[in-house]
Amino acid sequence: MPFIRIKELKRILEISHWGNLAVEEHYVIQHHGAKLKGGFSRLDYSRRSRDGRMLNGAPSSWRQMTAKLPPRASDVYFRDRIGNISTSTCRPSGKNLLVDFFPRFPMLGGWQTTFYIGYNVPLEDVMTADGSTYKLNYEFSTPFSNAHIDDYTLEINVPEGAADIKTAIPFDVDSIEHDKLFTYLDVYGRPVVRITKKNAVIPEHNEIFSLTYSFSNSLVWQEPLMIIGTLFFICVSTMIYVRFDLKITKTPYEVKSEYKDLRADLAEKFTEKVVSLEDNVFRPLESAIKHKLSNTDRIDEFKQQYESIKASFKKIAGEMKAIETSINNARVEANLDAKHDSILNKLQSISTTAESKFDKSRQIIDHKQAKSPNKLNKLEQEYDTLSSTIL
Repeated sequence: MPFIRIKELKRILEISHWGNLAVEEHYVIQHHGAKLKGGFSRLDYSRRSRDGRMLNGAPSSWRQMTAKLPPRASDVYFRDRIGNISTSTCRPSGKNLLVDFFPRFPMLGGWQTTFYIGYNVPLEDVMTADGSTYKLNYEFSTPFSNAHIDDYTLEINVPEGAADIKTAIPFDVDSIEHDKLFTYLDVYGRPVVRITKKNAVIPEHNEIFSLTYSFSNSLVWQEPLMIIGTLFFICVSTMIYVRFDLKITKTPYEVKSEYKDLRADLAEKFTEKVVSLEDNVFRPLESAIKHKLSNTDRIDEFKQQYESIKASFKKIAGEMKAIETSINNARVEANLDAKHDSILNKLQSISTTAESKFDKSRQIIDHKQAKSPNKLNKLEQEYDTLSSTIL
């Protein structure tokens, strides 16, 4: 490549202990030969060149740059500010991988172009390990042959947690600085070694330099564990959030749904009270009327049992009324119409029927004592009807 001059080069090496060295190089390149005079015609230029080689009478220029990359370099890309530049080819050559890069336009005298290239190298090819001490060995300068660099910056991004970082360069450089770089999932930053050399980077400087540091292998799992912990926290937080109602007011649908749930629970308790009323009040009362009231010698005993049964009825009937009141209050809070609440109406009807049944039993007792058989038969029929209604 005649008259190639790299005005600026920033080279970034990023070490990953997951087995990869990522390399990215940013170039500002100029053709420092005699400047082109007059206008430029791409048609004339194309007619006077062939496959990037200039023919007689063609201006001094170049269209192609060839880089020597490590043999196992992969994922090579070639881009500029506009985007990806697709005019590049790769081919193996001995111990190197040769990559031909073609800028968007031919480089003539005084012209300048900017672009950047990148590729990945297996870490095992460029790094050695001795316990927790690691050593990187890599070429110092550009992979483009016979290129002079005016302003060169080399940055090596070491994994977070690395310590005792040392560099060994076989020639003098202008400065070596240490800095921090914060990227995704970093807590206290990745160490960065920044090496600069100006106005004197020649092809002979493209020698192997080394960088050593100590690093605990357990730190490799720091970022995966952070991701797992974050996802776990999000899942737990979501589970807690969806189970808490933080709204000040509830929608009509939620109010109605809560009322139906409460009504179902209270209706079940009401049913238990009805069963208890039948077992503890009406059946003992019917048995007492049949066996004790008919025997004049046991009238006093009957009266005592009747008072006990009456007290049980008042207690259970009061509990049934309390359940009705609770359901009705919940209905009022839900702003629902009682006329269309069939369950509430049914419970109220059962409660009223139970009171009527007990009242009929009292009337049966009075007529038995008064010995009024005609009226007694009618009362017993009404009592049986009320019993079937409750059950």
